[in-house]
Amino acid sequence: MTQDDLTPWQDTPLVQALTTAGTPAELSGEDGAMAAFRASAPSRRRRHVVRFLGTGMTSVALVGVVGTGVAAATAAAAYTRSLPEPVQSMVHDVLGPIGVPAPHPQHKSKQHLLTTPNQVALPESVSTAAPPATTQSTPTPSATPSPAVKGKQSPTVIIPGAVSPSPSVSGLPSPTPTASVTPTPTPTPTGPAGDPSTWTISATGSRLEVRVHHGVQVSGTLLDADGNPVVDSPVVVRVHLSGAAGWQREAVRRTDSSGSIQAYLDDLTENTVVVLGAGHHVHSTPLRIVVRPVLTVSAAPATDGTSYLVTVSADGGQPGDAVSIVKKTPDGWVVVGQATLDDNATASFSIPAPKHKRGFVVQLPATKAHAISSDRFVLEPLG
Repeated sequence: MTQDDLTPWQDTPLVQALTTAGTPAELSGEDGAMAAFRASAPSRRRRHVVRFLGTGMTSVALVGVVGTGVAAATAAAAYTRSLPEPVQSMVHDVLGPIGVPAPHPQHKSKQHLLTTPNQVALPESVSTAAPPATTQSTPTPSATPSPAVKGKQSPTVIIPGAVSPSPSVSGLPSPTPTASVTPTPTPTPTGPAGDPSTWTISATGSRLEVRVHHGVQVSGTLLDADGNPVVDSPVVVRVHLSGAAGWQREAVRRTDSSGSIQAYLDDLTENTVVVLGAGHHVHSTPLRIVVRPVLTVSAAPATDGTSYLVTVSADGGQPGDAVSIVKKTPDGWVVVGQATLDDNATASFSIPAPKHKRGFVVQLPATKAHAISSDRFVLEPLG
């Protein structure tokens, strides 16, 4: 294959355009163009300009101006930009180094105005001037992202002079103002109402009669003139014993939130009067606790064999107290024996043995020191 053999590329657009006969319109001005070409580049006519077309191992050497007549006519038309736009563009790609111009700019299609990646051509009606500054900002609606097309990137519209909005910072919590805590006002404590001498105090006992050596709980409540409890006020527990002079202080208690106090009096051996005092001549009504003695009776046959020796012990009884033994008859209770308590609070009796089994009752009458007490026992016939 010679350098002028273009048979392998005869189907390519460039070779077809170069080998096609020119139209009268395309060949108009050919003489002037050739004269201008020869005058502007005389030395280039004797040079072989090589342009390689194709890829891989195949190349085509395109003979320059000194080739065939068709090539010369084509080159002359290319210098005057008289070729069709596609042919002019291909010739420019090949013969650009020797001065063949590119197609005229106004002949380019509007679709090639913006060809850079990620740009979209704007309609002519869209103004590219920077928007005028305003005193009030227009909120930008949030756009919902369109579904992404696989393998393609959404184009970005670039408007010259436009100012990109600053990205809003998201994900950061807005500062919450700390609420000031207003301290709860503490109520000013008020004292009990009225003069303390006008206060009142009550007294009660868990029981008003107890066995000797047992105890009782005394409670009381202190109120002011308006009937409200008096808190944390001292209350004195005083007792008065039978036969004793004056009052004895047993305990001092302070009232609680309800104005109350409690005191336990234990091991009582005689009647006791209890009074609660709150000072300022304020005291409770006397509370009388009665103590009941415990009687113990024992009986044994006398040496004469016709009577019983009966012994009575009175725990809680006082020396000199009278003790009686009685029995019940059709005519009522009849006293069969009488004695007084000695210093050991005991008394002895001699009772005739009954002819039949019989019941008897020993009695300790009530005094100022104790309550009444009694016990029952039985005697059998002797012999």
